[in-house]
Amino acid sequence: MKKENTYNSSEEFIINLCTISFKIILDDDVWRNFGYKNRPKRGVLFNKFVNKNTLLAEKFLAREIFIFSFSSGLSALPYDWTYTLIQKIKYRLFEVLMADRNLIVAFDFKSEREMVEYFSEGFDAYIEHDYEEFLKIFYERAKNKLDELFNSAWIVGGSVLYTGASKMIYYTTKNNYEYLEDDIIFQNEEMEELF
Repeated sequence: MKKENTYNSSEEFIINLCTISFKIILDDDVWRNFGYKNRPKRGVLFNKFVNKNTLLAEKFLAREIFIFSFSSGLSALPYDWTYTLIQKIKYRLFEVLMADRNLIVAFDFKSEREMVEYFSEGFDAYIEHDYEEFLKIFYERAKNKLDELFNSAWIVGGSVLYTGASKMIYYTTKNNYEYLEDDIIFQNEEMEELF
């Protein structure tokens, strides 16, 4: 039986990976695993009335859940893919993210550049390692960025994130990457000019 191509292009792959990663961020169950009653849903106006440390923790978690989830897909790409191919996927992602200013605001970035730098550093931290080390990286990043705000409930949340949806992303990518290679090599060379 011939295997069906799940993705018609790398653009479709990236948008699909973004969509799944955003769904994970918006899932109340994911936030409950991190010790929250539900996903925080107040607007910017009401943030003035919320403890600064609470806002820092929520901002970190939203960003890190996205990075963790998206990196799960990137980490499933074969080892023989060059660093350049992985970078091209990241550049395409940034193109998709920068097309919507609301995402910059939603992730509480001050500028496109800040978003690109933060996410790029985050993706690199994860994809330099095997998927099996993602949970350890998550904990290290949380402790480094939040120090005393790191909550013991996050151990459970990180574990569920690792074994749940992100694992699904990892295996979906692992089973479909061969359809992406040619598309990534020959398209969007101009994205390199962003950096």
